[in-house]
Amino acid sequence: TDEISIRQYINKIKKHGLKEKLLSKESAKFFFDGPQSEYRLIPDILFNPNPTHIYGDNVAIIIWGTPLYGIIIRNKEIADANRKYFTMLWKTATIRKTTS
Repeated sequence: TDEISIRQYINKIKKHGLKEKLLSKESAKFFFDGPQSEYRLIPDILFNPNPTHIYGDNVAIIIWGTPLYGIIIRNKEIADANRKYFTMLWKTATIRKTTS
């Protein structure tokens, strides 16, 4: 199920000591809580529902649907450009206030 997949994903992040920065839409109701995940919020109209993961010289794009697609681009220049774009959005996004 989705819940099991999410738990497995979070456990892998924690096991490898990784941290993630996530941009979410302002109307989002679900977040991965814990020190591994840091969120900022952007207006719903600017939110891209297809997750993009940037790591090393790789950009992985997930396209939700039937069938589910994943595209991995292994290119330093493309990864660097996507990282700069993410950084720009991150700096302008609203810090998510947690309830704790």
